[in-house]
Amino acid sequence: MTFICIDTPAGLRSETSRYTGLVPMNPSSLVEALMDMNQWAEMFPAMVSRVQSVEVLLTGIAGTYDGAIQLMFAEFHVPSPLVPTRESYFLRYSKRVDHTWVVVDVSIDSLHGNMSLRCRGRPSGCIIEEMSSGYSKVTWVEHIEADPRGVHGMFQHYVNSGLAYGAVRWICSLQRHCERMAAVLANNVPFGEMNVFPGAEGRSGMLKLAERMTNSFCGGVSASTAHTWATLAGNSGADDIQVLIRKSMNDPGRPPGIVLSAATSLWLSLPPSQVFNFLRNERFRTQVLLKKYSMLLKGRLLGTVYLSLESM
Repeated sequence: MTFICIDTPAGLRSETSRYTGLVPMNPSSLVEALMDMNQWAEMFPAMVSRVQSVEVLLTGIAGTYDGAIQLMFAEFHVPSPLVPTRESYFLRYSKRVDHTWVVVDVSIDSLHGNMSLRCRGRPSGCIIEEMSSGYSKVTWVEHIEADPRGVHGMFQHYVNSGLAYGAVRWICSLQRHCERMAAVLANNVPFGEMNVFPGAEGRSGMLKLAERMTNSFCGGVSASTAHTWATLAGNSGADDIQVLIRKSMNDPGRPPGIVLSAATSLWLSLPPSQVFNFLRNERFRTQVLLKKYSMLLKGRLLGTVYLSLESM
């Protein structure tokens, strides 16, 4: 990954990154997902907390997204209440050149006088090249200027290194999503010893359930402006417990009612694989009462523990 981080005279921090990866999806399907508001949000639940298609300016040529332009609003987040979200209004433009697609975002935040100057997007996007294997070669470029204040000390290196909002995270999230979709459509998946969900319909149902659980977790633990977190204990320390009370209405798979969420972040001097294996081991399941989101940082584990209680 190429990443450059410098401070600007305006007090913002300029973050520029570039990363290339292979994605198991053809270019046309990728462009369709990036240009569709709902599909885009489903692709990146751990990065996009809110999205809105404000206006479609051009629909593209011959029923495709070639030349399409739309005005969008998005709120980007890290799954932790200790990292402020970033909001942006931008124009998204897609163009096909031979066997290559280009999707570009151009910020228009300066045209919205009521927008805060915590974040200013610069021209960003991706180049999608068609590969003979059915894969796409995606080169992602991310350029943004953001206010570094408000980020908890525990997450400062994670944000400043480009791992939080940089191109590498976009590509890795895209790869994981496309790999899950490819697994659902595959015809040569072994049944396994338990012969559970052997068909495509069963795998599709499990994928939808997993996506719903992921969306619920990421949406509940983020510092979205739609949420108001309160500190339950501590004084701006690493052991602070953040509490959120919100209403659940029209949430698929969840009955209406009050949701109480609590989250905290902590360092563990253990390899991520060791903690992950402990959490997924059914023998220790009774010892694990909290959900956890983990990230690798400086060879140590940075985790956000999240608990959600519901009252109907």
